[in-house]
Amino acid sequence: MQLRKWDAVVAAVLAGVVVLLAVWLLPSNEESPPGGELPAPEPVLPELTGALLVKIDNVGEAMPQRGLAAADTVYVEPVEGGLTRLAAVFTGELPNVVGPVRSARETDVQLFAGYDRPVFAYSGAAPELAGLLRSSSLVLAGPSQSPGAYFRAAGRPAPHNLFLRPGSLPERKGDSPAWQRGSAPEGGREVATDAVDYPAARYAFRWLPDAGHWSINRNGQAQARAANVIVQRVPVRTGLVRRDGAASTSPVATTVGSGAAVVLRDGKRYPARWERARPVDATRFTTDSGEALPLAPGPVWVLLVPR
Repeated sequence: MQLRKWDAVVAAVLAGVVVLLAVWLLPSNEESPPGGELPAPEPVLPELTGALLVKIDNVGEAMPQRGLAAADTVYVEPVEGGLTRLAAVFTGELPNVVGPVRSARETDVQLFAGYDRPVFAYSGAAPELAGLLRSSSLVLAGPSQSPGAYFRAAGRPAPHNLFLRPGSLPERKGDSPAWQRGSAPEGGREVATDAVDYPAARYAFRWLPDAGHWSINRNGQAQARAANVIVQRVPVRTGLVRRDGAASTSPVATTVGSGAAVVLRDGKRYPARWERARPVDATRFTTDSGEALPLAPGPVWVLLVPR
C-alpha cells in the first residue's frame, strides 16, 4: 500500500516536470530585453487636432471682427482693389464665433498646401476656382457643405454679416506645420513702432512691453495682438480669376520661393530672408547672415506684401 502511494507521488512529479519542459521549449515571438527587464510600455500619443482655416473679411464694414484672438496664425493676403483679406488658422481651442466669413482666393491653395487636410471655412469662390479647390488638400466646409455652421448677423449689411460657429464644422484631423520657435538671435534693432502699406490699407504695429505683444492696427482701427509680426515680400501674379464684381484683376500671392522679410519679435526688428522650396514645406526665416531666425512663443501674424 505504501509503495502504491509512493508510485503515485513520483508519477505526479514526473508529469509536472514534463509540463514545465514543454512550456520552456515552446517557441517565442518576443525577444527578452537585455538584463531580463520588461520593456517600457509604448507611449499613448494624443490624437492630432489638425487645423481650421477661416477666410475673414477685412474692410471697414467688417469691423469688429470675431474670433481673431484665438487664432494661432493670421495671414494677411492682398486682394483686388489694393485691399486685404485675412486667413486665420486655429489649431487649439476654438472660439464660439468667427467672422465675418468671406470667399476663398487662389492664394489659399498654395499657401496651405503644407497642412494635412485642414478644414477650410469660406463663404464661396469664383467658378474658375472650383476645380482647383476640389483638387487641393483642403477639406471644403463652406455654407454649401456645412450649412448649419453659418448664420447671418443682424445689424450688418451683406456680404459682411456671414458668421461661423466652428463647433458645427467637420472634425479636425491630421497635422499642421509648426513654426520654428526659440530664443532670438543676436542683433535686431529695438523699435517701439513699425508699419507697412498696401495700396488701400495701412498696418501699424506698436510694441507693448508689459504685455509682451505687438498691437496691430489696420487703417487706424485696433485689430489684434501678436507676439510675432512678419512682413513677407512676395511675388504677385494674375490668377485664374480675371475679373470680379469690382471689375478689377484678382492678385495671387506666390508663397513658394524666397525673398526679403522683416520679423518683429521681443520689441526688436530683424531684417530677414524667407524660403520655402516646395508647397508641402514650411516657410523658414533667417537673418541676413543666414542664421536661423526662430519666432517667439505666441500668436503669429504674417503679412504677404507685394514686392
